[in-house]
Amino acid sequence: ACLAGFYCPNASTAYPTHRCPPGFYCPTGRVKPEHRCGPGTVCPLGSVEPVPCPPGEFEDRNGSSVCQACPAGRWCGPGTVVPVICPQGYACGLRTALPNTTACPAGTFSNATGLNSTTECAPCTPGSYCARAALTLPNGPCAAGHYCTLGSATPTPAFNATVAAVGTCAAPTLYGAPHGLGLAPLPEGGLCPAGAYCPVGSAAPQLCPPGTQSNATGNTALSDCAPCSAGMHCPARATVAPTLPCPAGYFCPGAQVTGTEHACPLGTSCPLGSSAPTPCAAGTFANATALPACHVCPPGFGCVAGVSEPSACV
Repeated sequence: ACLAGFYCPNASTAYPTHRCPPGFYCPTGRVKPEHRCGPGTVCPLGSVEPVPCPPGEFEDRNGSSVCQACPAGRWCGPGTVVPVICPQGYACGLRTALPNTTACPAGTFSNATGLNSTTECAPCTPGSYCARAALTLPNGPCAAGHYCTLGSATPTPAFNATVAAVGTCAAPTLYGAPHGLGLAPLPEGGLCPAGAYCPVGSAAPQLCPPGTQSNATGNTALSDCAPCSAGMHCPARATVAPTLPCPAGYFCPGAQVTGTEHACPLGTSCPLGSSAPTPCAAGTFANATALPACHVCPPGFGCVAGVSEPSACV
């Protein structure tokens, strides 16, 4: 009988010289090539039987002698006929043999299929964190007292920066880069800076409003922003420590924004930085509001403490 891997058109052939052609396989005793390789296999020259395509390759045609490379975005196990789409959370480059070879790294996720490269994995959404590889969705919200920018891998980023270097909730920017300041991006997010607060799921610090202050880091709620100190006013957001004294003629009991909310009443004076009105001393008077100092009682008049008008002497 004709040897396997050959075919013998002449029955009297002593030594076979016709090797089975590419795309066919020839068991023993073949007169002519008649067994074509099927999908998922190949038959190189002189094949005795079909050879399954190796991992990372496929073949969807009959009669092939060489398998095709598994395309990017798909994976191909042994003997693959049709490449399988890459699953969520993973990327499949050219000739990928297993679906879980290359995972989207921590700090990213993907709920899409058919990715070619991990560069196509989505950065973790601002306000969330992605702590593990191969995620199809973020793990959850950023922890209170912290803010998570685009691509955070932890719920508690520890980077410590000032509000001026971070940006604000009203204008969050990529990787926490300050809005319009042209400074370098911050990694992942960070600890909520002084002058701000960060509830659960913060993508950027929320600034303490005017009239408040906070010199603490890691604040979690608006209530952590304390009223502006008595005798001072805080017109700006994100005040860490007040520096502006209450204007002369006014008093600031606390939480003042402009410093002119409370004019000094009649019979009192309010020098610069007053937290409460000071009654005019005996011998002085104040017949108008918003006076920084009391007037001296004129000759022929008497002024007891705290009066708004002098009394004529009798």
